Amino acid sequence: MDILKFDISSKFASFTKPHYNSCISTYPHIHKCAILGIIGSIIGIEKKQPIKDWTVMPRYYEELKDIDVAIVPEHIEFPVYSTKITETTGLVSGETGGVLVTSMDLLCSPKWTIYLDLKDNKYKDKIIKYLINKECIFLPYLGRNSFPATIDNVELLSGENITKPNKIDSFYFEEDFKHYEDEDEESYSGQIFYTPVGYRKNLNLYEEKKVVLNNDNIEEVNTKNNLIKVKDKTLFMIWKRPPYWWSFIIFKG
Repeated sequence: MDILKFDISSKFASFTKPHYNSCISTYPHIHKCAILGIIGSIIGIEKKQPIKDWTVMPRYYEELKDIDVAIVPEHIEFPVYSTKITETTGLVSGETGGVLVTSMDLLCSPKWTIYLDLKDNKYKDKIIKYLINKECIFLPYLGRNSFPATIDNVELLSGENITKPNKIDSFYFEEDFKHYEDEDEESYSGQIFYTPVGYRKNLNLYEEKKVVLNNDNIEEVNTKNNLIKVKDKTLFMIWKRPPYWWSFIIFKG
């Protein structure tokens, strides 16, 4: 299979969590929805959509959601810097106008290596062409348009499916793997957090899943068809799994 690989970085990044209070917090790493948005901007997919229609998902997502993504960060975590921002345009404060002052968390000097399995997406050739030739229709950025993204080291590589990995170099779904219980805790290094993997149909809200990045040895694999080997990397391709039907049931005690 063909796998498109590239590095993406910036001086700062902020991927806003939809659940925050006084400070606009950020996810600790870039996520699949943000990556698809960046790809969409590069090839010129308009972001515009009816703002008040929550049943309409972003066009870039509808067009690119079948693309699988693997994310390998340069570091397990990046420093977080909190800054104050002042909004004077009225876009946030609405019809009342005025000035809005709030805090925002920023990731400092983030960098990730991204792997894309474009499959038979209708934009496949265009995505490959634009990334390799360093072209874009709209300028890509990391969360906010004041953080332009730098894309380097673009390669079209060959990947193959595997079923029994020892370790995984990218983020992966925690529920799909079991680790050896006798691991040396002192040698453990990793991170666990919830990240967007897609949008919920008819709600236009993120669907989040718990992902893991660590150096544990894998004992058991409970997934198929989304583990691949690319050069010396073992990658988990993040895909939007349909939610279980019982996840919508509310139990009352």
